[in-house]
Order: sequence, then structure tokens, then C-alpha cells
Amino acid sequence: MRSLADRVRLERALRLAAFALLAFCAWALTGGRGDGGIGGQEHLTSAGLVEWTRRSPGDSLAVSLKSAPSAVQRDWLRALGAAGTQIAWSGTVSATAIEVLPVPDPAGGFVVLGAAPAGAWVALADSLGAIDSVRVGRSGVVFRAAAHTGTLRTMGAGQETRAAAPDSLAARRAVVIGRAGWETRFVITALEERGWIVDARVAVGPGVAVTQGRPLPLDTARQSVVIAIDSLAEPDVGAIARFVAAGGGAVLAPPAAATMPSLAAGRVAAHVRPPTVAFSAASPRGGLALDPVLPRADAIVLERQRGHVVLAARRAGAGRVVQSGYDETWRWRMGGGDDAVEAHREWWTQTVAAAAYRPDRGPGTGDRGPGNDGSPLASLVAALGPASQAAAASAALPDPRRFLLPAALLLFAALLGEWTSRRLRGAA
Repeated sequence: MRSLADRVRLERALRLAAFALLAFCAWALTGGRGDGGIGGQEHLTSAGLVEWTRRSPGDSLAVSLKSAPSAVQRDWLRALGAAGTQIAWSGTVSATAIEVLPVPDPAGGFVVLGAAPAGAWVALADSLGAIDSVRVGRSGVVFRAAAHTGTLRTMGAGQETRAAAPDSLAARRAVVIGRAGWETRFVITALEERGWIVDARVAVGPGVAVTQGRPLPLDTARQSVVIAIDSLAEPDVGAIARFVAAGGGAVLAPPAAATMPSLAAGRVAAHVRPPTVAFSAASPRGGLALDPVLPRADAIVLERQRGHVVLAARRAGAGRVVQSGYDETWRWRMGGGDDAVEAHREWWTQTVAAAAYRPDRGPGTGDRGPGNDGSPLASLVAALGPASQAAAASAALPDPRRFLLPAALLLFAALLGEWTSRRLRGAA
């Protein structure tokens, strides 16, 4: 049987435990971890933000994130920081971004550039639903949207980016310069089928040319792009160089690129005969002969065929130059399958659009405008600073609110034990 002294010591111990548990419960209820609090992605709700807003300006707040918060949540946290609350965040937030650019194409449309971790699936959607999805490569993703309704969004890597598409571009005229032949004819045909107004100068003999429209002088006020099919005379080389320097675009077939190496995207390599004269759906341009491009250091490779660079681009002055390594693409149009005409037209359309003149309209849409959130991680860092190691360490500790119920039960048990002991020994 316990002595009176042992019973008194037990009661004191239970009382001290009760006070300690009571203090822990009060500390956990106020957020724990110093004078501020910690929250996770699930706490970035209207109620959670309102609760944090009501705290005194001296509080600190550490937020553990799995993805970038929305623009509203981010702005709210930034406002809390401006009001005196110390804001820190931690977590692994994927770097994603979206940019929407209008295409200089008579049919209109937009190019959507997306960035996300390599290997992730990214889906493009507008307000009506999904448009396309693709797995991210080493250089990001490119979507082509003929039209859209409302804001364009990409979803992938655990978060969403948003950007409103800018107004479409009114395509100006295209100029085709070449000798009379199948290639010149079908390039003009493909562009006109797409809706381009084509000015052309077609050489039919020594010193004799047939013109359509007003191909010269080249002027960005009227024309977007010039397509040079064959070897060029010195006056044409100078005219095209000045046009590109002023912002115009140029597409150079192999013979034209060989006559203006200072402007081309690379040197023209030795002729490569096709392994077969047949065209297949798996490799629609595999039956074409090649004059591969040996790209310059400042050029970007756009397409490869059979291990060779066949499409490369570079900036020259204010304009763009795209160099093709395909020889006689008309053979694809004439000898391909049922969809060869449409595929030939689409390839030339995209190639011309990659070079065509774009008026200076500032950067493409990303974070500009209401509702846009084109680069969530960059916006998060701009608003709250980089991820904090201290916040990460704090987030690694368990949330004290998880232990409120067990602590409350232990508090009740300690108080009950002390009261029972005192009643049994007849103490007041």
C-alpha cells in the first residue's frame, strides 16, 4: 500500500503533466513553431488565408507546397508579407510555363510553347475542353491551335498554366522567286491554296522573266516573306538581305542558299540520293533527295531526315531565315499517298510561317493580363522569393495539431487521476 507521501508526489506529477499538456494544446491551437504557423497546400483555402490574415503583423508563416499556388493565393500571401508577416515557402515546385504566339498565316492560328520537366505529359485545353496532349521532350513542347475559345491552359507536372491568346496576325503577301519548273509551280500553288497572296517572278529564259503581282522591290510594308527556289543573281541577293535585315523573312531552297552563304542558316552539303523513290505515311518526305544543311553556330535545327539536318533557321538582323535541305519537294506532292497534297501544303505553310515577318508587338502572352499565369514558379519566386531551407526544415517536422486529440485525452486522464487520488485520501 502506497504511503501518503508517495500519493502526494503522484498527484503533483499528474498536476504538472496536466499543466504541460494544457500548454501544449494552447501552443498547437495557435499554430505552433514560434509566433507564427505552418501550412501546406491544403491550407491555401479562403478560410485558411483569412485565418492567417487575422494574425498580428509580427507572425511568421511557412508554407509547404507541392505545386505553385494560384494567382489569387500568391497575391494574398504577398499581401500578408507586405503587411509585416514573414512568409517563407518550401517544396518541390515544377518549372512550367506557357507562351502563345500568333502565326503569320492567312488561315490564322496560334503556336503554343510549353515548358515542363522532360518526360511529363502536358495537355492543352481551352474553355471548351481538351485540344491536344503530348509528352515533354528535352526542348519543351509545341502545340498548334487553329482556333480557341477563351483562355488557353496547359496541365502537367502537377500544375496548370494559363494565357490568353493574343490577336491574330494579318498575313501579308509572299514572294516566290525561281525558274520555271515543277518546284516553283507547286510552291506557288501550295501557298495560294492556303490563302496567301503570292507575288512571283519566274525566269523562263536568259534575261526573260514572267511576273505575277509586284514582287519587287521587297518591302515589309507589303510582304511578309520571300521564297527563293533557285540560284540568285547578285541584285536579288542584296535585295533579300536588305529585306531580312528590315524584319522580313526568307526561305531558301538549296540552290538559293548556295548563292548567299552569308545569309543562309548553314552551308549546303553534298547531294544525298534517296534510298527509295516511294513515299510512306511513316516517313512522308523519306523519298526526297537531300542537299543537307551544315548549320552555323547561331542556327537552330528544325528538322532532320535520315540523320541529316534538312531544315534550319537563324535570325539575321530583325528578320528570320529558314533554309531547306529538301530537293524537289514537288515529287512528294505528286507521288505521295492520298493526303500528299494536303501534307505538302501544310509543310510549306509551317516552313513559311517560321520565317514570315511579325510586327513588333512585344513579348508573347504569358503573365500579362488578368487571369494569366504563364509561369507559376517564376511568379511565385518573384512574389515570395526563392524556396527557404528553414521553411523546408520546419515543414519536415510533424504538424502539432495532429497530436491535439491524444494530448486532450491525456490531459483529461491526468486531471481525473489527480482528482480520484485526492478524493480517495479525503483531501479537499
